[in-house]
Amino acid sequence: GLMLLMGPILYLYARGERFKVKDTLHLVPYLIFLLFSLPMFFIDKTAFITEFISGRLQLRSIDYAIFTIQVIHLLVYVFCTVKTNSWVRSLTWFLFGYAVLVAGLAVFTFTTGRYSLTVNYTYTLACSFLLYGITGYSLLNPSGAIESRKKIRKPLDNMNVSAYWEKLQQLMEQQKIFVRPEIKLQEVAQMIGLNAHQLSQLINERSGKNFSDYINHYRVEEFKARVKDSENDQLTLVGLALEIGFNSKTSFNNTFKKFTGVTPSEWKKRGSGL
Repeated sequence: GLMLLMGPILYLYARGERFKVKDTLHLVPYLIFLLFSLPMFFIDKTAFITEFISGRLQLRSIDYAIFTIQVIHLLVYVFCTVKTNSWVRSLTWFLFGYAVLVAGLAVFTFTTGRYSLTVNYTYTLACSFLLYGITGYSLLNPSGAIESRKKIRKPLDNMNVSAYWEKLQQLMEQQKIFVRPEIKLQEVAQMIGLNAHQLSQLINERSGKNFSDYINHYRVEEFKARVKDSENDQLTLVGLALEIGFNSKTSFNNTFKKFTGVTPSEWKKRGSGL
């Protein structure tokens, strides 16, 4: 029944708002399924597994309904998550692909009227490829996986946008919160009194950047300023980069070159005059 939790959890996470009591309604389908599944905990599991492996385990009438409801339920939540212009695109694509695989498994099982060990192995292998593929993409493209570059359609209604922007600028320029390696969009949004989507929209409209690039822009400028300070001469370039929020040498070099067109060492050799 965990499939009935995947969609709601993704949607509530992507929505970027505090969990409210009424949000527990999203969990009702799973709780109902869990309640009706309690007898499964008391059956002879050895006999059940033996029957399943043999390929003789037939579908009950209720199984057809369960398969169908789970697939439709997940697809509805995937659609709702996409409508939020979510910054969790990779997870959304994973769940959509997963729903398609489950639908394929259901169709085949409906056709034969019984469970097949071979088909289940094939389904599991396909899910593994999907999971590792999405994970690999997310690791190689962190900004693309976490935050959509599209403009968020949810407007900043009834807000003093300039005041929020000024508050954000103060957090960056005076408190320098960007030096924290694990700073998150949701965390910064809470600091200035917005939700994650509103902050993302504010940054996009005022700077033309997404959250990741906005933070890294400040880190690069801070690095340039600190390199020129003689008090930091004892630090290596990488050591200095780690102090201002970058979490690895590779991330630092790639980001610096993205913003300046040259590597940090090349920039320093040119007399820090770029």
